[in-house]
Amino acid sequence: MPIRPDPAYAQAVSKIYGEFLGIYESEHGQVQASLFKKRNFLVAYLAYEKGLELSQFTDPYLDELHRYASEHGLQLQIKHVVN
Repeated sequence: MPIRPDPAYAQAVSKIYGEFLGIYESEHGQVQASLFKKRNFLVAYLAYEKGLELSQFTDPYLDELHRYASEHGLQLQIKHVVN
């Protein structure tokens, strides 16, 4: 699962949200998530296009996020942010 680092963003937000891991973008760009490690959770702040319903997503973003969390011994916690 590709995660893009952003050191400047990490420095700005890590004290508030937890350890910033990077930005994940789903295969076709339907979902973007800022990923944080907080205690034993992978917290994913999802951003997607306004007006797009979750049922319309075709990218397997949840499977990828769950797999990443599991591989790192974390539980997934989703937060939704609409662009």
